[in-house]
This record gives sequence, C-alpha cells and structure tokens, in this order.
Amino acid sequence: MRASTSFTGKRAGPPDRRAWARTEPLSIRWPRSGTTRFELVAPTLREDPLQLTEQVCTSFRQAAEEVGGRNAALHWALAGTDGYLTDSDPEVQERTVQIIVHPAKIIYWLGGDIIVHGSPFQRNLLSHMTYPEAFDAAVKVYAKVVPQIAELGVKVCIEQLTPMEYNVFGSQPEVARFIAAVESQPGVSSGVLWHVIDTKALLGSPRVDVARAAELIREWGPRSAHCHLNDVNLYGPGCGRPAVPGTVRCELSPELGAARQGAHCER
Repeated sequence: MRASTSFTGKRAGPPDRRAWARTEPLSIRWPRSGTTRFELVAPTLREDPLQLTEQVCTSFRQAAEEVGGRNAALHWALAGTDGYLTDSDPEVQERTVQIIVHPAKIIYWLGGDIIVHGSPFQRNLLSHMTYPEAFDAAVKVYAKVVPQIAELGVKVCIEQLTPMEYNVFGSQPEVARFIAAVESQPGVSSGVLWHVIDTKALLGSPRVDVARAAELIREWGPRSAHCHLNDVNLYGPGCGRPAVPGTVRCELSPELGAARQGAHCER
C-alpha cells in the first residue's frame, strides 16, 4: 500500500492558504516526509480553487516529479466554496455539480486520480430538510457529476464521517447505499464512486474498538480506493501524532495492507 502525506493546516475550515502558496515549499518538505505520494487540498493552492488552471497545476505536478513523488489525491472537494451537497435548491445543486467537477480536473492536471469528498460543513443536514430529502439531493448532484468526470479516470471517495460530529453519511453502509443510489441513475457508470478508509471515523463510531475497526477495514477495504490514518489532534493527517497508537497501527496494518492492493494510504 502506497503512503501519502498531507499538510492541510487548520481543522474544519479551509486550511492555511499560505502553506502551499508556491511550488518551492513542496520541494523542500517532500523529502522530509519520507513518502512518495501526496494528498493536496485545493484551497492551499489558490484561495479560490475554481481559479486553478491546468497551467498552474502542471507546475505543482512537475515540482512533485522533480523530487521523485506524485500528487496522488485531492481532499476537501467543497471546502471554501459556496457549494452544498445536500441542498434541494436546483440552483445550489447545479453550482455544486460544477464545483465538484472542477477538482476532478485539478487532480487530473496534478497527475493524480483520487478525490476525497469529506467537506462536512457543506453536506450536513439543513434545518429545513429531512434526511431522505438531503440524501436524494446528494444523489441528484452526483448523478450529474459522474458522467462529466468518468473519462478522466478519477475516483471520488465519499468519506464516512463520525456520526458524533456530523449527520450525513455517518457509516460505511450509508456510504454504500448512497453510491448504489447514484449508480442506479440513468447514464451513470460504476467505478467512479468509491469508499475511503478513515481511522478517525471508524474509531469514532459508536461501539467500535480496534478489533471492530479491523473487521470493518476487511469488510469495506475492497470497496475503498484511499485511506487516512488520522492524528489525535483531529487536524489534517500529517499534522500530529496518529489517532491510533503504534501498537494499534500494527494491529490494523494487515487489514490496511490487504484492503486494496495499490490503494493510497495517507499517514
């Protein structure tokens, strides 16, 4: 399993946009990370991710290649934007579709093939909507996204978030139900939407200990194209100590390794 490092900056909101304002810091920090794969966050490349162009992304791809690495994934698909995944307003949905499609192009230009869709504050249940309404709204958005990005070869990983913090897609079965609902729509191909293994979300779920987390990794790993070994400070992975102690990480290692051959593991 390949490893990627993430320098995402701040918790919850858009990360520190100064951290990766130029390509030079990438060349400086990458050798220190000890990894060959890197997960980026679009708002750290440009304050407005929608302004990122192929030319700008190519410079970041070349910087990674010059130090023997590769930009593997892009996280926070909607963070820092005015998109909203679970809003039933048609205008908001259409805007959200275009906002998600652009990161797919960004990671393609960067030389990677993974988008991790977390962005909890752009998918939480709105006060005027029921959960079924929010679920259906999200399905409508991705039913339009998938046909537009399928030819890029980009995989979108729908991130499970701990139900103690967020209230939409709080379990792997719920993510699976969402993916199945999107793929049942006319014109939507399979193989674009995937799961992601996230240790913070797994261990933060009710009645889940290390042993149960290992079982869940074995169960959902084959459907996952990416994984996160998060930090105890709940900031972005790579910004502190792992959320699972070393002994626990060793216990989970066989499951992570067998989960999906060739998957990216962010640590």
